[in-house]
Amino acid sequence: MPVRVPDSAAEPLDSAAFAATLDPLGPFEPSPHLAIGVSGGADSLTLALLAAEWAAARGGAATGLVVDHAMRPESRAEAAGVAAQLAAAGIAAAVLPWTRPPGAAHPSLAAARAARAALLEAWCAAHGVLHLLLAHHRDDQAETVLLRLAAGSGPDGLAGMPAIDERTHVRVLRPLLSVPKARLQATLRARDVAWVEDPTNANPAYARPRLRAAQAALAREGLTAARLARSAGKQARLRAAAERATAGLLAAAARVEAAAAGSAGERLRVALRPEPLRAADPEIRRRALALVLAAVGGDERPAGEEGLARLAAALAAGLPRPMTLGHCRIARRDGVIRVVREGRAGMSPPQLRPLCPAPFRPAG
Repeated sequence: MPVRVPDSAAEPLDSAAFAATLDPLGPFEPSPHLAIGVSGGADSLTLALLAAEWAAARGGAATGLVVDHAMRPESRAEAAGVAAQLAAAGIAAAVLPWTRPPGAAHPSLAAARAARAALLEAWCAAHGVLHLLLAHHRDDQAETVLLRLAAGSGPDGLAGMPAIDERTHVRVLRPLLSVPKARLQATLRARDVAWVEDPTNANPAYARPRLRAAQAALAREGLTAARLARSAGKQARLRAAAERATAGLLAAAARVEAAAAGSAGERLRVALRPEPLRAADPEIRRRALALVLAAVGGDERPAGEEGLARLAAALAAGLPRPMTLGHCRIARRDGVIRVVREGRAGMSPPQLRPLCPAPFRPAG
């Protein structure tokens, strides 16, 4: 049922404040069409209302995308209700059902998140929409940093969620990463708009609700959402610098060649000059090798740290013999290192990924 939270001292977001968060995430085309992932909660409803006004002021349009995960019996009616609420506010809406095979096991939250992302991006690709807005806010960013810290993540993970995430067919934008949740709720209260609360947000069986329950204790120790988000911003700037250096190394060392002959599984071949790789900072070299393996092998995470360390050591020794890693064969011939996708029988064609890091802007 829609709920309203009692008034607080938080200041609502107005159109100027929202524009200050979204404008830097451009460029945007003339008359931009924005897609917004909307769950019906305060965060995404606020984003939908403000983004629709932002787009209309620039001669564009906005569409709210509501995913029906079908994880609870009432989810279909809830998704239809959110779409109706958007339509009543003058915002076009589409409900995207997640269809699973009959008899499939109950999905995990991680699987549901992955399915939601795939459905949203597929809709954008099918409708030629370049910008997909998500409502992750400052409190979400703080929780992400804590979860990744607990998981032992390195600097990239501790940078949290990026404000700009360049995907194959769409730019995923998170304009609210610097905005506390209380301001989003205050925005809806000021507009007399009700929202729904997902019961999983308070279910202690999941990690994020447990972190929320510990917020007061963490804040007393200085781990406030604001401070954690600022820390993520610092790490994000370091990550951006590393990505720029990696792109520079790949520009100097890598060359994409014509598709290798032979097996239908071989779709891409990359030639690497060993001299720039040997001269590079070890961390930048590791990043560059990981990206090459991902692009050629087609895997999101083609090799672990140990595999990349073995490859780096082999390259330092001149790669005396071919090796395989991340569905790729790496061999040296005529002074050039070539990375080719393995052509084993039964391997499906890879989903080719960008060779160079996508443009990135820190989230803080």
